[in-house]
Amino acid sequence: MSTAANTLAARVPTVAGIGTNQTTSSSSYTDLATVGPVVTVTTGTQALVGIGFFGSDNTAGCAAQMSWAVSGASTIAAGAIGGLLTVTGVNLNSGINSVFMQTGLTAGSNVFTAKYNAAGGGTASFQNRQLFVIPL
Repeated sequence: MSTAANTLAARVPTVAGIGTNQTTSSSSYTDLATVGPVVTVTTGTQALVGIGFFGSDNTAGCAAQMSWAVSGASTIAAGAIGGLLTVTGVNLNSGINSVFMQTGLTAGSNVFTAKYNAAGGGTASFQNRQLFVIPL
């Protein structure tokens, strides 16, 4: 299929999930023991990215945060566009999800990888992690 100007290119939404409960004490975005979820899609210069998890942080005033990084045709650091989810509260165990517009992509094969941190300290836990990408 051609992707030249004024032609249509197939764009396939892709989803991945990891149910395992895993933790991090890192204050910067990092992988958990089971990396991801990871989604590889062919995009244009934008995509809708959906992320979600069930989690908590064990320290008052701290938060479990999830974002994503992009590699492949594009290189974008986790949290670079402000797309992140936060659960705060001591052992609150809350579920959260949202959809973000990812701009600034280089058209082509892009790999979206979920990343995590324990903002402010403590140990953050994450389970039922989800990531989906709808290429635009």
